[in-house]
Amino acid sequence: MNLQVERLVPLDHPAVGGLALAGGWIWVQTTADLERVNPATGDIGARVAVPKRSVVLDLAGNPAGSVLAELQPGVLEFLDPSTGKAVSRYPSARAAGGYIAGVADGQVVTWTAAGHGSDIQRFVLKTRRFAPIYGWGYGAIIVVAGDRYLFEADAGYGARAKAPDYCGDTATGRPLAALPTAADLWGGRAVGYQRGELYYLRETRSGADLDEVALPACR
Repeated sequence: MNLQVERLVPLDHPAVGGLALAGGWIWVQTTADLERVNPATGDIGARVAVPKRSVVLDLAGNPAGSVLAELQPGVLEFLDPSTGKAVSRYPSARAAGGYIAGVADGQVVTWTAAGHGSDIQRFVLKTRRFAPIYGWGYGAIIVVAGDRYLFEADAGYGARAKAPDYCGDTATGRPLAALPTAADLWGGRAVGYQRGELYYLRETRSGADLDEVALPACR
């Protein structure tokens, strides 16, 4: 793997942020629909129209490709990972906005910047219920991988201005260990976490760097 661009796939409509791997396909959220892309050939297959009154906030799938979820105002919706069509919807006042941080370990974790804090919750697939996750910070960034989640406080205000970034247990929402200063994501974007290693993009004068930071306490 050399991280070089191998193929460019023209889309029918501009992409608006949602991107997920599920059902063996790459799903892309555009301004008009969800487009299914064959990762081997780059061919666009199914196109699923988004209802005119629907506002899709984010799209995500789990590593196994068996779950494809999209977040709408007040609703977490699950889609068939092969066709992209909706199969179930779950309303939640706390999912009124924001992003899907990740789909892993049988849960969908969402977060919303709420004033000077963050509204973070997890939807447990087995029980079909929402449960809160501890977290405080302005514009928090979360990465979810398996049974761990990473919380980046991104500054803060008042007495909690120095609240530490940490990793936690996804199943319980319990913080486990503070992240080292080297893992500060200020000005960057976390893109992955695997076996105690955090990967994130950081802007530079010449473009962007893909950095790696070891988090042994979060294994």
